[in-house]
Amino acid sequence: MKLMDSRTDWKKIIQMVAVIGVLCLFVGIATRIYQKNQTSLDTYAKKNPEIAYAKQEPEQELEPEPEAEEAELTKSDAENAAENEGLTAQDIYDNFYYTVEDEGYKFHIMYYNSKHEISTAELGGSVEDAAETLEYFYDLFKAEHEFGSIGELQGFLDKFAPGDF
Repeated sequence: MKLMDSRTDWKKIIQMVAVIGVLCLFVGIATRIYQKNQTSLDTYAKKNPEIAYAKQEPEQELEPEPEAEEAELTKSDAENAAENEGLTAQDIYDNFYYTVEDEGYKFHIMYYNSKHEISTAELGGSVEDAAETLEYFYDLFKAEHEFGSIGELQGFLDKFAPGDF
């Protein structure tokens, strides 16, 4: 009896190996067919050299803003703040900047008014670190802090004047 069982076991093992081999062969053929339909980067570059080897031209700015990188205003934060207001992240990001004036800086910001609507303001003042001050206004906007009037905003900005601390 044992002799018969061992032959049956070997037969089952050989059948399993054959089935696995056929499956591997099928997967290999399917993969090869799939890869033939794809284009490598090298092939694409040879067919489209004007796109693949094009150099990006630097963007020309009308008026460079000093220390604009230090503001570190992220688009994802802006998206969260404007989610229900119908504004895009780029709209919000573009509305937070400052310019250098004769008497200090002019800040262009957005804020929430007493009706919790988004408003824009231009505030003037002299501060030690304009980028940091702009970041404070942006953080207040993200936190949806409400200001009753532009006078309150100006008062907040005046607290950043040198020597007031």
